[in-house]
Amino acid sequence: MIMRKYSVIFLIGFFSLIAQTLLFREFFQIFEGNELGLSAFFSSWLFWVAAGAWLGKKIKWFFSFESMPLLFLPAYLLQYMAILYSRTWSGISFYEVFPCEKMAMISFLVNSPVSLVTGFLFTQACRDQYGRVISVAKIYLLEAIGSFTGGMLVTLALSLTFSSEQIFLAALFLLMAPIALLQREQKKYLISGLYPLLILLFLFSVAPEKLSRCHDLYFWNNILPGGHFQGRFTTKKTRYLYGEYHDQFQVLSWGKVCETLPNTQHASEITALTLSQKSNAEKVLILGESILGIGLTMAKLPSVREITLLHDDEEYFPALFKIWPSSYRESLKKIKIPGQDIRQFLSSHPDSYDLILVHFPPAPSAVINRYYTEEFNHLLKQALKKDGVAAIQFSGGENFLGEELIRIGSSLYLTLKSCFLNIILKPGEESWFIASDWKEISSSASILSERFRSIDKSGRILSPERVLSLYPRDRIDFQMKLYRDYLNNNPVLKNTDTLPHLYLFRLLVYGKQTGVLFNRLLTSLTNKGLFPFLVLILIYGIFRLIYLIKGRSQKQTAGVFDSYFLVFSTGFISLSLELILMFIYQTRFGSIF
Repeated sequence: MIMRKYSVIFLIGFFSLIAQTLLFREFFQIFEGNELGLSAFFSSWLFWVAAGAWLGKKIKWFFSFESMPLLFLPAYLLQYMAILYSRTWSGISFYEVFPCEKMAMISFLVNSPVSLVTGFLFTQACRDQYGRVISVAKIYLLEAIGSFTGGMLVTLALSLTFSSEQIFLAALFLLMAPIALLQREQKKYLISGLYPLLILLFLFSVAPEKLSRCHDLYFWNNILPGGHFQGRFTTKKTRYLYGEYHDQFQVLSWGKVCETLPNTQHASEITALTLSQKSNAEKVLILGESILGIGLTMAKLPSVREITLLHDDEEYFPALFKIWPSSYRESLKKIKIPGQDIRQFLSSHPDSYDLILVHFPPAPSAVINRYYTEEFNHLLKQALKKDGVAAIQFSGGENFLGEELIRIGSSLYLTLKSCFLNIILKPGEESWFIASDWKEISSSASILSERFRSIDKSGRILSPERVLSLYPRDRIDFQMKLYRDYLNNNPVLKNTDTLPHLYLFRLLVYGKQTGVLFNRLLTSLTNKGLFPFLVLILIYGIFRLIYLIKGRSQKQTAGVFDSYFLVFSTGFISLSLELILMFIYQTRFGSIF
């Protein structure tokens, strides 16, 4: 009897961790894929685990304990559908940024089903068949071993690019089959006979591929309604959808378009503004997202011999080129796709490139921030030839720059200045810093126009006269003055791996766009630093001291309070440190997803 119970406890931990991982990845497809979503997910998940544990203490389950894990099936399906349709229910389109306050509220609600069941089952497991409390330490140990096993298996399955639907059905089978056997030992033939039937019906009537296609069509039709969905490819990091929309080849991920071909106008402008700085560039390295169009445009020029593309998802380009439309394949002769981590690639290719472009979306993300730090800039410089040029894209403003955008530009400028001797600005909503130790980079539109004209067949890409509009002198002076004035009053803004100022400033921009309360809180904490936390500690210390001096409670009551506060503070600190470690991991190694 006790071994059957221990087996079920192991299964509870096993399935709950698999469910959490799959729902975690689905959650990030909907909620922007940044660290705000990370904290919202885990805090709400653990709250509902606590609520489930409280319910488990109040409610006595009237079925056998061995049948309890079956609650995971409806809970998972309910939570999966709640996450999938959360934008629809909250009235936020896929092309809109999810407001911070709504993100917190919606994530709090949609994370309840599986978490409630997990907490409920854990409390039930801590009682024997007569309702007496048994060893909590042993229960927790078995549940943790099950979670570890489930975590290892789901990680392996995701690394082998199995779909979430396939993993869920396999995990469901691994959950239900042992339970059916346990019930059979108890001679509950009716129930034990139904389990295999339910498994077979579910597995064969609703195939994983059909579930995946329904999921993909939902995303595609919400982001690109009327487009022609063609299929998907999966990497360890995420799932990508592809197809055609308005005669353009489109790739979707993280709830947005991440590649558009042909993207002629934008790619041509970037080609002109960068190659006009380094007109004799033969080897070009392009890093970032939505960069394939830039690479294909540069490949049209005879002077450019080799173009290397690196995405922050190492498997993205190798997987994309397997399903690449045949009409584009002739354009790939000059293009290389190493499929490596960007930082590792730069460190292993010193003095290799004439021109390096860094083109990432302006999202508040630890993964993206690692490509804008001082440490990364040193890697950029190392990979450039002595007269090489680096071009770094960032958020600016067309006619107006708020304080948050000024902070972003100022921090990046100072960070680049610590590595490169010369910095040139290309102004605008999509601004660029051109950085190099080479003295010939220029902000003169006329000089740059003539340089671009000197490139063979450059007129096919963009008219050299258009380069004049890319570097307007008045806008350059205006934008640079804002950055320098801000730096004069705020000297410590350098963006590093350990002090990610740029990440903070992007969070402030995100908060200003999406959440008034969040922005006020974040701004207040930014301005006041550790002071609010120190005040809370001081208040607690004062009240605790008064309490001890007056001695108004019995010794036993004081001990209970101390124990409760110790457990609370341990949970608070441990999850905070876990999130910090996740941030450090992403900064050092890349995405955790």
